Amino acid sequence: MAEKLALPLLLPNPPPPKPPFLHPTLPQQQNPTLLPTSPPSSTPILQEFLLRHSAKSQQPIEPKVRSRTRIGRSRDPNRGKPWTHKRLSPQGQQVLDSLIDTSFDSNLLDSVLAKLFEQYQEDQVAKAEFLTAEVLGIVKGFEKSGKDELAMGVFEEMRSAGCKPNICTFNALIKMHGNRGKFTEMMKVFDEIKACNGSPDIVTWNTLLAVFGQNGMDTEVSGVFKEMKRAGFVPERDTFNTLISAYSRCGSFDQAMAVYKRMLEAGVTPDLSTYNAVLAALARGGLWNQSEIVLAEMKDGRCKPNELTYCSLLHVYANGKQVDRMHALAEEIYSGTIEPHAVLLKTLVLVNSKRAIGAAKKKMEEHEKPSKYKSVALVIGITGIVGNSLAEILPSSDTPGGPWKVYGVASRPRPAWTDDSAIHYIQCDVSNEEETQEKLSTLNDVTHIFYVTCAKKSSESENCFVNGTMLRNVLKAVIPNAPKLKHICLQTGRRHYTGPMDSFSKIQPHDPPFLEDLPRLKFLNFCYTLEDVLFEEVRKKDGLSWSIHRPGAIFGFSPFSLMNIVGSLCVYATICKHEGKPLRFPGNRQAWDGYWDASDADLVAEHQIWAAMSRHAKNEAFNCSNGDVFKWKDLWKVLAMQFGIEDYGFEESDGKLSLVEMMKDKGPVWDEIVREKDLVPTKLNEVGAWQFADALFSGKSLLDSMNKSKEHGFVGFRNSKTSFNSWIEKMKTHKIVP
Repeated sequence: MAEKLALPLLLPNPPPPKPPFLHPTLPQQQNPTLLPTSPPSSTPILQEFLLRHSAKSQQPIEPKVRSRTRIGRSRDPNRGKPWTHKRLSPQGQQVLDSLIDTSFDSNLLDSVLAKLFEQYQEDQVAKAEFLTAEVLGIVKGFEKSGKDELAMGVFEEMRSAGCKPNICTFNALIKMHGNRGKFTEMMKVFDEIKACNGSPDIVTWNTLLAVFGQNGMDTEVSGVFKEMKRAGFVPERDTFNTLISAYSRCGSFDQAMAVYKRMLEAGVTPDLSTYNAVLAALARGGLWNQSEIVLAEMKDGRCKPNELTYCSLLHVYANGKQVDRMHALAEEIYSGTIEPHAVLLKTLVLVNSKRAIGAAKKKMEEHEKPSKYKSVALVIGITGIVGNSLAEILPSSDTPGGPWKVYGVASRPRPAWTDDSAIHYIQCDVSNEEETQEKLSTLNDVTHIFYVTCAKKSSESENCFVNGTMLRNVLKAVIPNAPKLKHICLQTGRRHYTGPMDSFSKIQPHDPPFLEDLPRLKFLNFCYTLEDVLFEEVRKKDGLSWSIHRPGAIFGFSPFSLMNIVGSLCVYATICKHEGKPLRFPGNRQAWDGYWDASDADLVAEHQIWAAMSRHAKNEAFNCSNGDVFKWKDLWKVLAMQFGIEDYGFEESDGKLSLVEMMKDKGPVWDEIVREKDLVPTKLNEVGAWQFADALFSGKSLLDSMNKSKEHGFVGFRNSKTSFNSWIEKMKTHKIVP
């Protein structure tokens, strides 16, 4: 039986066929008569989690808000009383009551705990027994009271006292951080188990599975399960129940049912929690036929349904549009044949409200006039360097696939320079799952998604986590609610071949010119994370295609882009002119004399629209550059002439100049220029991507191949020198620079 359980977890069909540029470890399509493949390898996020964390913890994301009502416990004699733990001594309970008091000063934590520790100083055995009970109880008390910092304080005090925590204490802390959405802190505690020469137990693994499942992170669920099996743990009933519930919350109904099937094949007897988890998964998918089969199995197994069972049945009938069945079940509840718990009555109100709203929407749609638009675009990152070009090009009357309706999403208020663009502007922070669901799930007419945004964090592990979360939030909000969605364009970049900027010195990149089918580098890279998230979500909708676009250094317009090299150089030149200083090239000899290529922002936008419309570009990755080469020493002359600077160029004797260092104290200077020249109000850190510029100019020249795009039918190109000059003019026209 152990060998049987060690087989890979059953998974649904893999994503659409992937081109050869994908990571070689991703699962391949198999004969349907064979067992499905193992879960995909852990994402870079999870790999980083399961290694020792070296980066600073990112800001925690807000966890999903879920009801914690305890059904059927209204007669609990302890209800409403302060939380207690059965293992706490009277002294320990007194300490806990003091610490969770709202008026307690956390600076007094050490002195309060010291008094409790004093009675055990002479007896080390008693001290060890104390820690296995008292500290566990206190930590759990803090977890219930939402006092995470004090819980960690007790934990650290225990360790500084020379005592070893037990696995129950670690599990309590893992659960505490997980419930708050602090995943990095949670995995740090997980690593501490090994640091203390301990080993995770089955409760540890089940807790990780539950936390990731509750937050819709199905890739991490599969990764944790794989790591659990590698550690030699055989799944038990609680593990199977947790997996079923986790995949259900992620919307992966096929995976949830595959786990249930594997559980039965392994000879593990389902219990009430199992059946309720399976029925909840089927309810989310509206699979009422299978729900009735599972209910029959449940009754045959002499497992009595409870109120949660019937809640799931009501939901599955409502989602499956089985009105007669829903009414029949409601009659059983109203007549008392099924005990009318309060939660059941609330569910009846909810499902009937959903039906009424659905009927009203359908009636409105039937009376709506036919749309004047042929295609509807959702541009994520509309104020960015390529998003700005999409905002101008898509609404044009001659754009392929048009006329286009355009929704533009950005985290900041609508800037003035987009006023002339015919877009429906939506201010939304896509890193916030609830806000993304609220604002994007209602866009049911979207036919194409153009994802052209990214977030920059202090480490690549944080880049992977945040950017993967942002893309996942968008796709989970739109894909299930936009029945006409056809195609997703994902923009990543040349970092696919060179690796992250903070690891340039450690990585041996591929030799240019870069081809799309080059293998992935063996380093964390948020470009890879974005691709993996895209494939996971696309496979959930039949017929949905995708394309990936990898531009190089982009020439374009946007004061708020993290990688706007033209805008950054314009600001640098403006400050040099203002201070009467020479315009020195902040790079090395290789960068000054080498051959480079660039990607005009309008060309990148046209490239994505072409891929969205062409059947030859579906499910492919493409480089995107102008099609010519240039030298920075030639463009530097253009830059100097644009800003009236006569002293310019590259001086070997200057050594390597750093824009980060040169600009670090120029904020007041920029503020003065903005006031004097009556420019659009901006801050220096908004308009200058200094770290990006330093990275670009510190290495050898980089070139892409455009052969694949040409072979698939794209014939666009740009003159890089003309492009550079025109974007400087646009920066001036919109009064970003003088």
